[in-house]
Amino acid sequence: MKDCITKVIVPYIEKIRSQLPQRHVISPQPALVIFDVFKGQIPMENNIHFVHEPPNCTDRLQPLDILVNKPCKDFMRNKFIQWYSLNVCEALENTQNLSPIIDLRLSTVMPLGAQWLKLFTTTCKPIQI
Repeated sequence: MKDCITKVIVPYIEKIRSQLPQRHVISPQPALVIFDVFKGQIPMENNIHFVHEPPNCTDRLQPLDILVNKPCKDFMRNKFIQWYSLNVCEALENTQNLSPIIDLRLSTVMPLGAQWLKLFTTTCKPIQI
């Protein structure tokens, strides 16, 4: 995880800081990184503060989980339920077996998920913050 922080997070924060108008920047502008389920010690360097959120608090402490991820997850879940229900109904109509087998292999479901995600991004309105 330390490599991820030093090679990804810190360079990203420094890039964003460099893009800020200089009249608004305190040298260096403090940054906050919130970790969900991370166990480790990270020294405070480059004026970056690392905090760990308590378990089961993601929805309250990470706004993207509410504003972006939840609508997408709900959309994908509903699409899967519709697809699965349709497949169960078709299987029941075409057989006497009351326990139809639905193909849930990744090779079947992943392309559907990709189609649904594309549909989500083209039909849902962007969130205004």
